[in-house]
Amino acid sequence: ILEPVAFSGFIIPEDPPLQETPLGNYVTDAMRLIVDRKTEHSPDFAIQANGLIRDRINPGTMPHSFGAITFYDLVKVLGLGKGPDGMAGYPLVAVYMTGEDILGVLEAAVLLEEVMGNDFFLQFSGLRYTYNPGNAVLFTIPFLDLPVPTTRAVIDAEIYTGEGRQSEGDENYISLKAGDQDLYCLVTDFYVASFLPMIGEMIPQLDLTLRDQEGKPVALDNLEELIITVNNEELKLWQAVVEYTSTQPVGDSGLPEIDAYYASTAGRINPVWTFPLLVWFLTIFTVIIIVIYSLFLFAKKHFSRTR
Repeated sequence: ILEPVAFSGFIIPEDPPLQETPLGNYVTDAMRLIVDRKTEHSPDFAIQANGLIRDRINPGTMPHSFGAITFYDLVKVLGLGKGPDGMAGYPLVAVYMTGEDILGVLEAAVLLEEVMGNDFFLQFSGLRYTYNPGNAVLFTIPFLDLPVPTTRAVIDAEIYTGEGRQSEGDENYISLKAGDQDLYCLVTDFYVASFLPMIGEMIPQLDLTLRDQEGKPVALDNLEELIITVNNEELKLWQAVVEYTSTQPVGDSGLPEIDAYYASTAGRINPVWTFPLLVWFLTIFTVIIIVIYSLFLFAKKHFSRTR
């Protein structure tokens, strides 16, 4: 457990909160790329919640262990849990969703971070998007404390169509359009998958449909059907991270060395601040009231003259 399995010349952090993080990219890349390598699925995306990414990956700092990463260092950063098989670790699941539903996931991600905080912030692999946090909530219903989402917080989203981890440039990206009914494969873990349909129960405008590989809807109580298996055993989240680490380039030590790509973020989640929709709504409403009032005064004045 404490033997080195890799080396790194840098810490892979899980912070700051409510932002794309290097460790979020590492974990979601591991999920997407290991599932692609080991199974019949060809994932387009992977998602993971910050609440299940518990710590940073800290390489050793002592002279005898400088830069070393152990098996324990990798596993302890993840919420372990267990799967239906009773074995340690949340299993990965392959969920099929339309492009329209994927946009709904992005809208839900923006809303969750604004309403429920960092634990519900989603990290992504296989796409990048730009959004305005100020447009997540139009207003909150008093007394019920119920947010009314705009469903217009995401400004644009792009799918990565290249091989391997996604690039930081503009090559191999295509736009994800509203109304897209093509099926895409999304990999997440069993815990996060069980939470996604609940979003629609709380916010009907963001109702999400989980489907199997044939596109058939899967009920929440049948999510075990979507668990990814290899040789009839559940593929665990922690296993994907450990195996992805083993695929990193081998260094002088003879062990994999974490690529410098993960020393920083890669422009996958991009908040921008534009004019809030609520302000536009209030401005338009005010203009309409002024126009109606002006017409009323004009009509009243005209009627007085005709009398």
